Amino acid sequence: MGIIALLIGMFTQGMISIYAIISVGLFCSVLWPCIFTLAISGLGSFTNKASGYLIMMIMGGGVISLFQGYLADLESVGIKFSFFVGVACFAYLSFYALVSKNKA
Repeated sequence: MGIIALLIGMFTQGMISIYAIISVGLFCSVLWPCIFTLAISGLGSFTNKASGYLIMMIMGGGVISLFQGYLADLESVGIKFSFFVGVACFAYLSFYALVSKNKA
């Protein structure tokens, strides 16, 4: 749903675009508990250490935002198409969910 919302936000205008981009926050808010659960399932005695690493890796969200900002500043990309960074992140998370589901 995050990918769809970003694509709608990029390729429409007006209030539809605004609501689509705002809805991405909703999809992200329900995504983290799913990622966390998938990542620590079946780790046994390493669960505590893995949980700590996952919390530290939230910093990656800040790095991704910097990269998107850099792309938004480029005239060849612009703000509108810089959201493909988010599409790529959601696509990777979908891939991760499918691979993790098959291993569990």
